Amino acid sequence: MNNNINKSKMMHIAGGMIFSFLTASMLFTFSSCADDHFNIGQDVTGTKTIWENIKENQEVSDYAYILEHLPYSLKEKGFTSETYAEVLNGDQTFTIWAPKNGSYDFEYYKKLIENGIEDSIKKVENEFVRNNMTRYTHIMNGQEAQKLILLNGKRAILNFANNTFRGQSIIRPNIGSSNGVLHITQSPASFIPNIYEYIQTRTDATNLNQFLKKYEVEEFDESSSSAGPTVNGTATWVDSVTFRYNTYLGSVVEREDSNYVAIVPTDKAWNSVYDKIAKFYNYKKYYSQFDYVADEDKKVNYVAGKETVIDTTQMDSIKRLRIANGLLRGMIFNANWQPRQVPITSLNDIAKVDSLVTYEGYKFKKAGTLNETNDKAEVFEVDNFVDMFGGKEPIECSNGYAYITDSWNYPSALYAPTLEYKPATIFDGVLVGKTTVESGRLSLYHTDENGNTVVDSVFNYMQINGNKTNYTARFKLRNMLSGKYDIYIVTLDNFKEKLPTMFKADIIIDKKDVSTMATAKPAARYKPTTESLTNPFVTGVGSYGEAVTGKKQTSNFYTHQADSVHGYTDTICIAKDYEIPYCFYGLSDAYPILTITGALLSNDSKPDKTEYVYTYNLNLVSIILKPKTEE
Repeated sequence: MNNNINKSKMMHIAGGMIFSFLTASMLFTFSSCADDHFNIGQDVTGTKTIWENIKENQEVSDYAYILEHLPYSLKEKGFTSETYAEVLNGDQTFTIWAPKNGSYDFEYYKKLIENGIEDSIKKVENEFVRNNMTRYTHIMNGQEAQKLILLNGKRAILNFANNTFRGQSIIRPNIGSSNGVLHITQSPASFIPNIYEYIQTRTDATNLNQFLKKYEVEEFDESSSSAGPTVNGTATWVDSVTFRYNTYLGSVVEREDSNYVAIVPTDKAWNSVYDKIAKFYNYKKYYSQFDYVADEDKKVNYVAGKETVIDTTQMDSIKRLRIANGLLRGMIFNANWQPRQVPITSLNDIAKVDSLVTYEGYKFKKAGTLNETNDKAEVFEVDNFVDMFGGKEPIECSNGYAYITDSWNYPSALYAPTLEYKPATIFDGVLVGKTTVESGRLSLYHTDENGNTVVDSVFNYMQINGNKTNYTARFKLRNMLSGKYDIYIVTLDNFKEKLPTMFKADIIIDKKDVSTMATAKPAARYKPTTESLTNPFVTGVGSYGEAVTGKKQTSNFYTHQADSVHGYTDTICIAKDYEIPYCFYGLSDAYPILTITGALLSNDSKPDKTEYVYTYNLNLVSIILKPKTEE
């Protein structure tokens, strides 16, 4: 998941009521726009409190028992010594929709309260009591339906024409009270969990729940709370608002005012891919990084750089987070805002779409279709979206839909992406000797049948100039995962000299065994391993790049082979199955280095050579590293 996380909030009202999963802006709406949300009339005022009216009405005696024995919360954890009956007997203003006896399983809620388990009591509080009450007075005297926010943050419709509350008939409306109004309903409003609440109910998704639970935090929000009187110099609060939010997922799966889709992996799905992802995050305890520093003459030697030490606890935590990121990057989608505005609220919807975009911006397209995401960034190709969403119809939640899947059917590139470094955009490296660089931009175009110029592609490139000698440039390959890679460089034709070039490549990497570091001398601790890359496709070459059998395999690479048909760019494979033993992802001071060096001999570029000549320059577009995965 993206780690720039938006807060997902759950509000609590310290006067006894928790606004769960409710944003601060909603509370502000209640305070500043009260006239739009409730109406107080003389016909519903009374001398008795809401609690007194409930207690005297035998039609809701079961509901009265629950209120009398249910403690209310100030915060996410724990309770106060007061009950809901005492709160409803006080000065704060509420509207209550009390369900009549026999319309719900009273014994079920009674047992949850009596067993004394906090989670059970919270369930009664959030799913039953707060699901049928709100702040301020809302009477049945209007003509249009009224939108409400209940004390658990759920949305509700008070329909005056049909005389219903969230679809439940109001059989005795407008029982006036000194602190609000009481309505008696035929049945309680059904509790519909939001996506996050629903995930927490899944006993077959313990891996996901245990991971997400670690990112739940809570804090007091003074700006959204209502201040009370100052007592002995200390501020008090009438409405004390706190936020519970998940710093990993953010607010998207808890917001009640939105419509999202979540793909929820069960433990079976989680376990099926966990080990596959884990091998790409093989961190070690100790990294020693060397840096190359050039003096005024550009004579470069490696020097001791920084050390990165990861203790066992950190390593386990980092690894779990990275693996979960790979599992969950494609988890959340906006149910409505997809390409072509096609909703994705059923499998039938899913089967119709060709492109999808996650809430965090990851893009998918169906194999064999056009990319409709209007983005030139990497798009992950999927064979079947229905399989990716689990192949089962979703569970409807209060803020969207949850697709439950027992198999993880995303492309492996989601957890082991191709890395591409574009030095013309950001040069993260060092130059050696007389080598210089300059950035260039080349647009390729054609003229259409109407005589208009049409741009086909644009290349930003870095020209590495040897200045009549062999060039050397070193590039830092940051954020590489552990595992095997195919490594490519993309070059652009030398359209000025119209000549190819010849070069060598090697990888400089810290491959030291961590067990030897404690006793190693400083020089040995920092000394890197340099491995030359060998052309994987040539058994032998002649003096000017032509293939020759029976000769030793060469370490030279060529921007063009003598018998090839040339286009504007070359994608040259410089390594197959090259293994990176340790993970460097997220480590700012640890990274392998790729060195590209011109490999021309003294007579290779003499102008009087008639067979073939090379240039001392290389136009580099990008460096591409493709991880090898098990599909």
